[in-house]
Amino acid sequence: MTKSVSDKPKQAGETYRNFEQWERDELLENLIRDLAVCNIDIQETMIALAEEAYGHLLKEGLQKARNDSSTS
Repeated sequence: MTKSVSDKPKQAGETYRNFEQWERDELLENLIRDLAVCNIDIQETMIALAEEAYGHLLKEGLQKARNDSSTS
């Protein structure tokens, strides 16, 4: 059976929760670094697609990245 597009965020959330803490931290750091250079609309879409807790961490990380880049 083929998974629908709407299942993908759920699958990603399940995979994320099954990771070890260091793997979750590393994944989040990499995603924040990569999304930080993207248009704000893309960032907001990714946050909206993420599960609540993960999306919150992603949003905080992207806000910090924006603040850090504006002070350098």
